[in-house]
Amino acid sequence: MKKLHVSLYASLDDIKATGLSVERFGDSYSVCFFWDESRCGMPVRRGSNKDYNNRESPLCGKDVLNERAFILSAEQYGRIVWNERLRDADTGGWFYRLHIYNLFHAPRTFAGSEFVSRKPDFLYEQLAHLN
Repeated sequence: MKKLHVSLYASLDDIKATGLSVERFGDSYSVCFFWDESRCGMPVRRGSNKDYNNRESPLCGKDVLNERAFILSAEQYGRIVWNERLRDADTGGWFYRLHIYNLFHAPRTFAGSEFVSRKPDFLYEQLAHLN
């Protein structure tokens, strides 16, 4: 069964998307992908953890992937694509999710057509082989 979920966020404080963090970076936005054991499915994503030594981060000291995907300046559009495998609590069977996050730095009114009228300026993919 396919499900589609669309969310629009007016501010950074509202974004609560799994595996995604967005922070102000001067006049731009730093967009990061991270694997979180409490919210992400399998497989575990390992690699560079930019917050490994940051005591303020929940990812401090963890051997997980936590990296900048791209920096969005005004009028730029970026896409993050990642997948995961999860176990159904009722049946014990596996199910799969494909996440696609489209982000647009809109310093003006956002019409929504920006995602279909052009290709992303940045594409970050974390697609794992899901057995």
